[in-house]
Amino acid sequence: PEGDIYIVGYTQSAVINWGGALMTKITEEGEDQNDDAGTAFQMGKVSSSTSEYQFFAVKLSTSEDAVMPWCMESCSLQENVAHPIIKGDTCLIDNVCYDSGATAELFGRPCLVCNPGLTQTEWSFGPTVG
Repeated sequence: PEGDIYIVGYTQSAVINWGGALMTKITEEGEDQNDDAGTAFQMGKVSSSTSEYQFFAVKLSTSEDAVMPWCMESCSLQENVAHPIIKGDTCLIDNVCYDSGATAELFGRPCLVCNPGLTQTEWSFGPTVG
C-alpha cells in the first residue's frame, strides 16, 4: 500500500500493548495520574483499565521519507527489533531527542531529567526534588 496508514479506535484500557515490549499509556491531560512521578508505568505498577472510554489515533506508516532523530548516530536491526545508537550527552525518550540535563517539566514532571550517564532512553530522577 502507498500513503499514510492510521489506526483509530476506542478502548477502556489504560495501556495499549502493541507487541513485544512496546506499550502506550493513555493519559488525560490535566488529570493527576497518581503514578509516582511518572515512573510507576515504567515499572509496571499502573492500573490497566479505566471506567471511561479513551479514543486513540495511531499513525503506522507514512508516505514521507524517514528522518532520523538528531540525537541518533545510527540504527541497527537485531532479530527484527530496531536498536538506536544514541549520541553521547543526549537522550532519546519516547522517540524525542533531549540534551543532557533537560527536564520533563513540559509533562508536569520537573524532577525527572535526561541523564545519559544512567539511561539514554528513559527519564531519570534529578538531583533535587520539588
